[in-house]
Amino acid sequence: MSFPKNDQKELSCVHNSHDQQFLSNVSSLLVQLYTSVENSYQLQQISIVPCIANRVSLSEQKTLNNQVLKTLGLLESRTHLVGMYDTICSIPNTTVRKEELDTFRDVIPWLPQKMIPRWRTSLYEPKIGRLNSYS
Repeated sequence: MSFPKNDQKELSCVHNSHDQQFLSNVSSLLVQLYTSVENSYQLQQISIVPCIANRVSLSEQKTLNNQVLKTLGLLESRTHLVGMYDTICSIPNTTVRKEELDTFRDVIPWLPQKMIPRWRTSLYEPKIGRLNSYS
């Protein structure tokens, strides 16, 4: 395939040092963004999640979860369930993790729980994999 001369010039400029520096800066910014998001996530897991779990009743949590799942629709709610499960499994405090897993098992019906491994590979990982490739 051949490109018009103007397109060839634009393609060849990707190799100049200015563009390489720009791409390096973008890459650095993505790493900083990833680190900030990861730190924010860890802060939430350590402080906000246990606080909410202690202050919001189980029935209110169930109601909110059901509203979120209805709003998301079928495919997005499956992705959300996988994310919820993985988030619970990543809680560092084993006592809190066990309590949250028990709650998850009480709130989420049996069949969706059994489908989580399949949804992880078919729905969740393709979406999250794109984000993880920047880390």
